[in-house]
Amino acid sequence: MEKMSHAGKVAVITGSTSGIGLEIARYLAREECSVVITGLGEQSAIDSIVSEFRTNYPTVKTNYIAADLRDVSSVKSFCESVNKLHPDGIDILVNNAGIQLMAPVEEYPDDIWNDTLAITLTASFQLIKSFIPKMKTKGWGRIINMSSQQGLISAPGKCAYSTVKHGIIGLTKCVALEGAPLGITCNAICPGYVDAPT
Repeated sequence: MEKMSHAGKVAVITGSTSGIGLEIARYLAREECSVVITGLGEQSAIDSIVSEFRTNYPTVKTNYIAADLRDVSSVKSFCESVNKLHPDGIDILVNNAGIQLMAPVEEYPDDIWNDTLAITLTASFQLIKSFIPKMKTKGWGRIINMSSQQGLISAPGKCAYSTVKHGIIGLTKCVALEGAPLGITCNAICPGYVDAPT
């Protein structure tokens, strides 16, 4: 089977300043795909990542755009900034960002529950909603949602994390069915434990 070329494509990867997201961004840049990086971190660390990409992958565009994924208005502003930078729209969306706190359900902090739903589930919905129209116009798009083995099972102390990872799979199934006739695929990845920076 011939390998598909990513050359000339544009990708947005959330949570791409560290861990899995950063490695996905590096892979796509190596494949000559322009990348929009977004995630948390000290500004000096973010500047270093952007500099690394621009040095190692000079044939593609690399940009960092900040977004507070807990806030819908910030997510929408992020999408507007991406569309200004890439007026023809993006081709690949990787919804990777997430947080996790372990605690018994009766002790689980309300603010962390709300942030977990906002970052992992609501932000993914808003990003898909914003970027899929131009994918439909082009007749091509790839959406990858990062779920987890906790989206298939669960474990004590993971009420919020397991809830959003199950939800991501439901969102993925719906978007996959809507996008398939129009050349857009939507898949969920369910990794196990990964040795990545916290």
